[in-house]
Amino acid sequence: MKFRILSALLRSAWAIDERFAIAHGGIVAGLINGLDFESSKDTEYAEEKNSLPYALYAATPGRKYSVFDEAPKGSIAVIPVRGPLMKDDEQDCGVLSAGMDTLGTRVLEADLHPNISGIILYIDSPGGTVDGTQAFADKVKACKTPVVTFIDGLMASAALWIGSSASRIIAQNSTTEIGSIGVMVQFADMQPMWELEGVKFHRINADQSRDKNKTFTDALNGDYSGIKNEQLNPLAEQFIVAVKANRPNLPDSVFTGKVFFAEDALSLGLIDEIGSLDIAIAAVSSLSASEGTTSDSSASTQIPKPILKTMDLPILISLLQVSSIETTDEGIYLNEQQLQAIENMLKENAASIDSMTAASETSALNAQTAVSNAESATTNADNLRIAAESALTNATIAIDEIHPDIAASADIPSKIEAIRTMLAKKPAAASIGVKSIKDPTPGADGVDWDTLNSLPHMKSAD
Repeated sequence: MKFRILSALLRSAWAIDERFAIAHGGIVAGLINGLDFESSKDTEYAEEKNSLPYALYAATPGRKYSVFDEAPKGSIAVIPVRGPLMKDDEQDCGVLSAGMDTLGTRVLEADLHPNISGIILYIDSPGGTVDGTQAFADKVKACKTPVVTFIDGLMASAALWIGSSASRIIAQNSTTEIGSIGVMVQFADMQPMWELEGVKFHRINADQSRDKNKTFTDALNGDYSGIKNEQLNPLAEQFIVAVKANRPNLPDSVFTGKVFFAEDALSLGLIDEIGSLDIAIAAVSSLSASEGTTSDSSASTQIPKPILKTMDLPILISLLQVSSIETTDEGIYLNEQQLQAIENMLKENAASIDSMTAASETSALNAQTAVSNAESATTNADNLRIAAESALTNATIAIDEIHPDIAASADIPSKIEAIRTMLAKKPAAASIGVKSIKDPTPGADGVDWDTLNSLPHMKSAD
């Protein structure tokens, strides 16, 4: 029995399309039951031919160079990424399957080779183990040579994590499938079957180890919250963050684990184009040319890669979701996704400025209205003050005419006090005085008693 393969299958967390996993369940069951799929015990393991890396050159279409040293300068390296992916190389039925560590190394070797000016990741994979995926994706992102992903069939789950790290993604045709961004776990509880056979299970934790295997034990009892919160959700979040960093304009609808056909994937932004391998070769050649490499076989020497310097640009680093910003004497080179991220940020800032300008204009208009209202209120207050002053003047003149003592008083309080003194005499209802010098027959004391006695508070004395 293939112990290493079975161990990897059972111990690892997988980011893989579920249809592939279910379809191969019988093989896993066979391994568990001890079946040996080897046709010979002394088989020499070798990779299938379509899984080996090779190079293509534009001037010799159709020819594949299996060794990069034999390829002309300016060639395109093709790195196949096929089938279920595991971290380490695996041997089975006479076939060697390159693990993600090996595939990542092949990408870096192509990136450093003087004859290679671009790389194509040729992907047809349902995904694989979580372990090894991020390291492989990081190697793709670290390439100085432009990398284009070409999908021939399926790019799902872990394979999408890796493929989205390239500068451009091209699907072969409309039936190509892309997606399955998500994490899940599935296991069979064999305990009830064994209990029917009379087997009794005991699980005992040390006092200090109350959380030992707690999430798994809870799951066996039907409580999946621990596995979700402590394992699946963090892995899913890490997966989503990585894909968003590679393709920052994706809508939330692509992160639910759904698989899309190429045309839908294109409209959602999961891929950039639908076309043949020749389209992918043209795309990576164009990227290579824009970055100053050459595809001319007559070039006698490799154009040296510029010396890179790191710049301290924390805001731009955060925006582009990269570890650092590198520049040369010739300038800084950004890929399409990075330029689009900057464009989106500028649009957001422009929208914010427009919104702030509109708010400022509204505030200014409100302020002008408030000033106009205040000026109107001030005018009304001035008019009221003038009217009040006029009424006070007229009232003072009328009061002064009642008696000379009132007229002789210097201010209103004094005039009021003079009136109180007169009222204290409690005059009778009969009038014996006159109002003013205009009266033809003034009284002896000169007081207009008719006016005083007609006041409301004096009527009670009648």
